[in-house]
Amino acid sequence: MTTACLAIAIATFGMGGCVGTIGDEKGTLDGPGGGGPNGPGPNGGPVDGVLKDALVDSTRFPRLTHAQWENTVKDLLKLPAKLGASSSFTTDPPGSTFGNDGNLLKVTPGLWGDYQKAAEETADKITKDATALKRIAPDALTSDALAKAWIASFGKQAYRRPLTDAEVTELHGLFKQGPTLTGMTDVSAAGVNVVLQAILQSPNFVYRLEIGEDKGDGSLGLTSWEMASRLSYSLWNTMPDAPLFAAAESNSLVTKEGIETQVRRMLDDPRAEPTLADFHHKLLDFNHFDGMVKDATKYPEFAPEMVGMFKTEAQMFVRDVTLTSNKGLIEILTADYTFVNEKTAPLYGVTGVTGTEFKKVKLDPSQRAGFLTQVGFLAANASPRDGDPIHRGVFVNLKIICSDLPPPPMMVPPLPKDDGTTKTMRERITAHTGKNTCGAGCHGTMINPAGFAFENYDALGKWRTMDNGKPVDAADTYPFEDGAQSYKNGVEFAKVLAARPQVHRCYTGNWLEYAYGRQKAEGDQLLIDTAGKASLAGASTKELILKLVLSKSFSHRPVAGGS
Repeated sequence: MTTACLAIAIATFGMGGCVGTIGDEKGTLDGPGGGGPNGPGPNGGPVDGVLKDALVDSTRFPRLTHAQWENTVKDLLKLPAKLGASSSFTTDPPGSTFGNDGNLLKVTPGLWGDYQKAAEETADKITKDATALKRIAPDALTSDALAKAWIASFGKQAYRRPLTDAEVTELHGLFKQGPTLTGMTDVSAAGVNVVLQAILQSPNFVYRLEIGEDKGDGSLGLTSWEMASRLSYSLWNTMPDAPLFAAAESNSLVTKEGIETQVRRMLDDPRAEPTLADFHHKLLDFNHFDGMVKDATKYPEFAPEMVGMFKTEAQMFVRDVTLTSNKGLIEILTADYTFVNEKTAPLYGVTGVTGTEFKKVKLDPSQRAGFLTQVGFLAANASPRDGDPIHRGVFVNLKIICSDLPPPPMMVPPLPKDDGTTKTMRERITAHTGKNTCGAGCHGTMINPAGFAFENYDALGKWRTMDNGKPVDAADTYPFEDGAQSYKNGVEFAKVLAARPQVHRCYTGNWLEYAYGRQKAEGDQLLIDTAGKASLAGASTKELILKLVLSKSFSHRPVAGGS
């Protein structure tokens, strides 16, 4: 786009107003009835010591994540594959496990420039390719009426809501300047080009508006159009499809029944699979497998290409649990099967598997139970030569139990190197961070007990009964919220974890953060407790998501200062 056209687009559609501030705009929670710490009442917080259901406020303008931007552009423009333009976007700040916390995502000056460049390049790519152009504008827009009709139809998909008459008029004015601003001789293609550029830079595209309507009970309920987007980006990470748009058009997404109909359809759709995969990929930190190295002398069977195989195994396992078997967290933690090929099968002592294709196999239930006893997790949380109880224990505490690990009273020095004695890894760790040491605070009572449960697995995740010439001791006791629980090894520990309310609340709370696009808050406690109980009783992951999405907390916000 020329400088003149770019200036018009910015002036017309207010992209400059997005930089840095729009994502911060939300109502205060500190007034009477708000869900904040100073506002107990109908919308949140304890009342007379009794926990009440709460509505938690968050940004009313969540910005698309880079992945959502890619998916949306692909679906909006009906492309056969994603553009990949977001790979060069300014990196978002850290701060959330899943990278989609709307309260943290801003349009910085750098990202604004990235959006402009991507919009220009995308518009050129589409309008200079007759096939691509025909997918979004099948007919030549040779009259004002045709152009306006196309703008209204295409704009409704891009903004995920109907355009106002004023917006159609403004975009049509830009459309008519297409030949002058682009130098293109095809009037229709030129008009589409500049309209595309303007739309892809508009805050109406980059942000999802969640303003809501005052329900008169201290809450703001999302409109049907807002709910359509909230559902599609929570469950599919992209824009609504035709049935969702139709539901929004009929105003059926303001009722629980209407929402449930769409959620069940969406969870059974193949487009939900990437969302389930992405959640577990980030929660269970599959990227931590990358860069894994092992001592060639001690582990000659290890090859660098096995890292990718470990990832594939974990991904196939999660998919089988959550989609094929329609199970949930209990199965993730206790399943007695996994997926192996001829390279990885020997690590489990499994024989008879040939070829590079992965096959589902039963494992020895006395040695393996769920993800935490799979070779990928165990090998990733290990050194090149030895298992690593500390990192294994930290992972379980943070990702599976959601323990609030207190900082040690002083910096714990690194574990000394093996001095050549006959000490086991457990003995070395205990001497360094156990009771009566500087690391006793969280290591001796929380990290070590969780990590020691996996002492039967070496640095490559293989089963062992001896460590440095001594029998392995994997027994310990962990102080859960519902009481201390003892176990003899990793298999027993996995089953203990699967039976703990605390663990199911952790999983549920993480799903709330992912689906809601914000951090957990005090006001979410009752919802997390209720959904966690369902998970503990055997609810599948999809059923758990359904409960969270059908909650009033998903579709409503508190009215700032409401009563």
